[in-house]
Amino acid sequence: MEQEALSAVQKQLILDISQDFYRYADNNLYIKNKGSQIVKFQPNKAQTILIERVLELLALGLPVRIIILKARQMGLSTAIEAIVYWWTTTHKNITSMIIGHEDKSSKNLYNMFKRYYDNSNPVFKPTRKYDTKTDLEFAYEVDGKQVGLNSIIKTATAKNVSAGRSDTIQLLHGSEIGEWENGEELVASLLQTVPVLPNTMIFLESTAKGMGNYFHKEWENSKKGDSVFEPFFLAWWIHDEYQMDGHIDEYTEEEKDIVELIKEHGYTDEQIEKKILFRRYKEREFKSKPMLLYQEYPSTDYEAFLASGRPRFDIKSLVGMLKIAESKEHKTYIKYARS
Repeated sequence: MEQEALSAVQKQLILDISQDFYRYADNNLYIKNKGSQIVKFQPNKAQTILIERVLELLALGLPVRIIILKARQMGLSTAIEAIVYWWTTTHKNITSMIIGHEDKSSKNLYNMFKRYYDNSNPVFKPTRKYDTKTDLEFAYEVDGKQVGLNSIIKTATAKNVSAGRSDTIQLLHGSEIGEWENGEELVASLLQTVPVLPNTMIFLESTAKGMGNYFHKEWENSKKGDSVFEPFFLAWWIHDEYQMDGHIDEYTEEEKDIVELIKEHGYTDEQIEKKILFRRYKEREFKSKPMLLYQEYPSTDYEAFLASGRPRFDIKSLVGMLKIAESKEHKTYIKYARS
């Protein structure tokens, strides 16, 4: 996509898609699906809820600061990387930093960006200066001068405590920060590299990894409004794939509570029945270790944190006690998880 080779029409088209994520995604973004096929990225319901909130904040001229508690395989990391790739490859002088908790996860995240690049429409594919197997730099040289976008996507691991500290970063994604051994120190350092300006983004995401660690503490602070981060949790039943056909004659007491929770978000009785049938199937899968059901497919954030923290007491009982203790204001953190 060398600038001197572009027509005025092409330049305007690129300018247009730099402000239109969905148009860009439709022309450029491909992912590997669960069947290992390369397919066009078509955001699911959970991904769309997150993307819409990010686009809203950008339109308002507000810095994007979001902390995400993930349920199982809802594709939220894929949505984050799609946003990061779109913005970095359509804007100049952008430095994006993606940090995984280990080498394997960082490599997987890098491969996602590489897949986006390799399958992108040639019209929208920026010239790449180099590919170091961890970084993608979008620039080229003319007469010894570096020109083009001059933007870069870097990937690193949380084990590298110096990652990104010397950079000024516009987009930062900390992945699985519940696994970071030095989470508080590293995140505090990284936050100082991102200026508090419009069009900057920080995403901290993780599955629950017990209580008392940095991720849990930052999550609780964000719920209370004592953090720069906006809490973002999507219960398992938001995901359209999580449903099965069948019929239920009678719900258990625990299921009745979940039914009431799902109803608050506008689902019909038929939809709810299919989702509870899916949950029953997963409950049988985790029969030997039932706490994993709450960890992998939580209905609330406290279920996820309790189940992932090696509790000595029955999860159902603990969840029941927390429901009594929690105020009704607790539900505001899923205000964007609407159907």
